[in-house]
Amino acid sequence: MKLNLENLRTLDWNISGIYKIENIYSGNIYIGQSKDVRKRLREHLECCISQNKSENTGLVSAWEKYGKGCFDFELLEKCLENQLDKREVYWITYYDSHKNGYNMTSGGQKNFSVPNWSEKDKKYFSSIRNPEPVLQLDFDGNIVNEYWSVAQASKQNGYDSRGIYSCCNMGLSKTSNGYIWIYKKDYNTFDLDYYLSRKQKKPIEQYDMDGNLIKIWEHGCQVKENNFSPSRINSCCHHNSMSAYGYIWKFVDDTTRIINKVYCDEAKRKANLVKVSKIYQLDDNNNLIKIFKSLREVERNGFSKYLVSKCCKHETEKYENYIWLFEKEYLAINA
Repeated sequence: MKLNLENLRTLDWNISGIYKIENIYSGNIYIGQSKDVRKRLREHLECCISQNKSENTGLVSAWEKYGKGCFDFELLEKCLENQLDKREVYWITYYDSHKNGYNMTSGGQKNFSVPNWSEKDKKYFSSIRNPEPVLQLDFDGNIVNEYWSVAQASKQNGYDSRGIYSCCNMGLSKTSNGYIWIYKKDYNTFDLDYYLSRKQKKPIEQYDMDGNLIKIWEHGCQVKENNFSPSRINSCCHHNSMSAYGYIWKFVDDTTRIINKVYCDEAKRKANLVKVSKIYQLDDNNNLIKIFKSLREVERNGFSKYLVSKCCKHETEKYENYIWLFEKEYLAINA
């Protein structure tokens, strides 16, 4: 629900509980507590309208940057006054809104103080709360996706935001989670060789789907010789998928990926599901909402194909409060 006076009037007075304010463009979130949620939300709104940064600079700065329609609000739960601190801490942890959002502390009145941040921390949190658009690139330099912010890229894909941030700022990480990340403003001066100069010097093993070793590659970029995408191979080696191009891939020094019969059977099963399957989106009551032709179409509609795929494989229960099923499973359930 949009954060405006008209919608606030629909809330009852004197509700004690936990609320959420979310920037619909950047994905950043603020979690708050109050003995009177309606009154507290109105105070937030008045600070944004008057550009009063005395309470939360991040919220007001976002209002200035994106406009008055940028915030949605939600009452997360009603609770007694003596439970507010504990539940606020829970929801801030759940949404990670201290590190990747607008919350200045980890929650609870006893934790409220002016943070003693280093200059490095100040720069990092400033970039999260006043974000730059981010581009996700494969190792061929192709744009895979664009995000409003590091926080949105992290949230939508389930990646650690600090790795993306380090990559964007040309820090120690040149890549993160099998991709190159840059700020959109840097795209015209983007140098692919810089990001690949140290990347994937580790040798990679290529197996068939029965677990037989086929070849050892000197590094990830070398697979271009066989028209394989280095990004997909690298993603597989980082455990984001079990196979790619009909093969299993792993770093030679990766002792956690054991290529045995159990692994191969599961890799085959998942590869067959993904290969031909439509994606069914359902609500909490198992009512069908939409059928997508492929994971690529899912992504074009603003969802993370990676997280939807994890739901379809039952690695996670839900994504964006929806149930996601491959066509074969949906038809079997409803036969």
